Amino acid sequence: MAHFNSMPVMIRGRQYASQRDAAAALGITQSALSKMLTKSGSLSKAGLGPTGAPPGNQNAARPLQIGPEIFFSRIAA
Repeated sequence: MAHFNSMPVMIRGRQYASQRDAAAALGITQSALSKMLTKSGSLSKAGLGPTGAPPGNQNAARPLQIGPEIFFSRIAA
């Protein structure tokens, strides 16, 4: 239940009852959410990680060839 004085928060088109609810849903702390709002004035990247991409994003992986074998990434090699 939201605090009686809480204010709704809109992040990427989804509305949350409060900063606390938004932070919990995004898997970050309320303090991180508040700091992001103060620093950048926007919450569009909240909960997306330091690069702004969803956690676990595999787009940074590059194919690697070792001899005749090709691997999806260094980790896979």
